[in-house]
Amino acid sequence: MELYAEIQELRSQLKGLTVEGRTLVDLGKKEERKLNDEEEKRFLEVEAQITEKRSLLESKEREYRLLTVEKEVAGYTDPTSPAQRAQPRTEVDTRSTGTTPSSSSITTAANAEEFRSIGEFLECARFAPTSERMQEHARRTQTVNVGSEGGLLVPKKISTDLMMLTVEKSIVEARASVDYGDASMPDQEVEYPAIKQGAEGEFGGFDVRFEGEGEAGPETGVEIEGMCLKPLEMKATVSITNKLLRNASALTSYINDIGAKAMAAKRDWMYLNGSGVKQPLGVLKAPGAIWINRDTAGTIVYEDLLKLEAAQLSDSALLMSARRSSYNVLKDIMDADDNRVYRDTQLINGQPVSLNGSEYIRSGRMPILGVSGDLAMIDWSQYKILIGLGLKIDMSEHVDFKTNKTVIRFIMSVDGQPKITEPMTLENGEEVSPYTLLK
Repeated sequence: MELYAEIQELRSQLKGLTVEGRTLVDLGKKEERKLNDEEEKRFLEVEAQITEKRSLLESKEREYRLLTVEKEVAGYTDPTSPAQRAQPRTEVDTRSTGTTPSSSSITTAANAEEFRSIGEFLECARFAPTSERMQEHARRTQTVNVGSEGGLLVPKKISTDLMMLTVEKSIVEARASVDYGDASMPDQEVEYPAIKQGAEGEFGGFDVRFEGEGEAGPETGVEIEGMCLKPLEMKATVSITNKLLRNASALTSYINDIGAKAMAAKRDWMYLNGSGVKQPLGVLKAPGAIWINRDTAGTIVYEDLLKLEAAQLSDSALLMSARRSSYNVLKDIMDADDNRVYRDTQLINGQPVSLNGSEYIRSGRMPILGVSGDLAMIDWSQYKILIGLGLKIDMSEHVDFKTNKTVIRFIMSVDGQPKITEPMTLENGEEVSPYTLLK
């Protein structure tokens, strides 16, 4: 198993353990009693496993960070060494820019290997566009359709690494059902089968019953609908000084940090608020959502939390609210026994912040307090995302020529929409949804 996959698996295991630990703690509080011997024993086992896995996770994350740095510096050789001087140099055409490329951009036939970082790639694309290294990259990607607007396809490994970083910094993509487009036609529309639940019940019309031998089985009323996703272009533009462009390491750090956060934030915004017209369809516009009338206008009270939970299909849905306005109210909410329902005291190491027992996240992408959707309970596993073409770039040194800057435009394609098209009815007649929102 790759290191990144091991880290994700450990995080998943930690989440499961903390949920189990929280369940045991809340059980005793709810029933106003101490844990019995069996429950106490299991709680101690959970605590021990959490401590063990946290230590292992920290070790794996340190190794991952080290590997990232090693990849950036791997293969560097002293250009003044005898062995390097003996290599024939490749001429680089710099007439279009009037600048001299840095030593890391000039390559020979022997070292025209794949780029090691996004900073190194951008530096070479800007200051040595006709070098053998860039020509080799063009040959490797020439069969890939990059769209009518053109653009330079970022090397697959760099694009994949950057996408992993954006997923880590995203609220939604880390939890949603994510697919990637076919390599030969990455931006092609994909149709997914979607069972229409609604009044047909939680399992979309499957009539399951016990029958006597020889009796005719029931006819099912399953309705299969098509859910079409077509990756749409998302563009991020930044103006970078040429001095920073020549510093591959610093540029890589900047793109991996600020750039990844910016692109992840925009996609999260669309997964929540998108209209579905030339952009993803957000959960706040989902036809399958259940909207709950708030108990008191302009604020959020404990009864609103209970109603959201009662209408929620999933036991592991994520509560989300605005970063400041709603949070200032939610953290002071008391239950019927005057106990604060907001928890960030980490009773168990690794436990996420919770609100009335559900995982809770504050986000500047949510509506402010008093506006419809200011508190939402969402099972993001019931949201489908299709990511198409890998990252590509356009560059221009002309727009900010006077300020000695280069404008870089990053382009990726993505689409998304909720899987559930209408609220569903359970066996007992109750109507629920994976998306419950406060109105």
